[in-house]
Amino acid sequence: MQKRGKVTLVERRGWLTQYEEGVSIDRIAKKSGRTQRTVTEQLKQARSDLQHDQVQLDLIQKGYRDHYRDLLHIAERLAESADSPHRGVVLSIENPDDPRERLLYQALRSHTPGSSIWTAVKRWEEDTTGIAEEIDRLEAQATKLVSKDTADFPEISIEGFAGSLRDAVSMAAQGLDPEATEYWPDRSGGSTQLRFGSYILSASAPDVDRMAEIEKMHRSFLKTLLAPESANRLRSLWRSWAEAKGMIREEVAILKLRKVLPGRCDLCPAGDTSARRPSQRRRNE
Repeated sequence: MQKRGKVTLVERRGWLTQYEEGVSIDRIAKKSGRTQRTVTEQLKQARSDLQHDQVQLDLIQKGYRDHYRDLLHIAERLAESADSPHRGVVLSIENPDDPRERLLYQALRSHTPGSSIWTAVKRWEEDTTGIAEEIDRLEAQATKLVSKDTADFPEISIEGFAGSLRDAVSMAAQGLDPEATEYWPDRSGGSTQLRFGSYILSASAPDVDRMAEIEKMHRSFLKTLLAPESANRLRSLWRSWAEAKGMIREEVAILKLRKVLPGRCDLCPAGDTSARRPSQRRRNE
């Protein structure tokens, strides 16, 4: 029998197909010009190759399922963390020092580069910073206002006034009614304190008339701070922030309903494990 070259992968798998279709080893050997021993060994190798390929395929399929699950979990946390403004926080990352969270967040961005979710996230972050800065400004304005006009009321808590006014204006900016917060006398500590919600407005109030004067003063300050020229920017920021939050939640809902994410990332199974990972600078962008 004329000596033949090395058996190729295509030839080997072709023999396996023929054998599984009922062609004998002897017939395959004669047709291909190979010995029966060669055909037998190559059939064994072909079966081993197929088993290995199937194991690899199963691992890749499981890897993708787990990968998508991890990414969708990050997306869910992104939507949950968008529910309230946290200045300086990266959405969905609970521990900035955990490389796994950071890499999964970057992976989600890689899979969905054209999604409007990232436009909404940027807007959410900008509005969150703006809200925090505006609230700080309002508290400083309230502190200045109270410090200036309460010289005849030494029992007043400037901190309590400023904090309560800040929160009341923030409530109004979100469409809530600060009037729903009650003024009430707290007699639990032996002396009577006037409170607005949980805030102490007066460390001591000797009588009802004095409490009424302090309450009237607090209402006057609140009216000043709720004026359009003072509160409109905060109202606009809260409105924009709420819209961004809604967009994030809707886009995450779409991703979850699709179940399979588009695109690829460095963490995808069956990817090039030798590929260079993005630099720290790029991951933080």
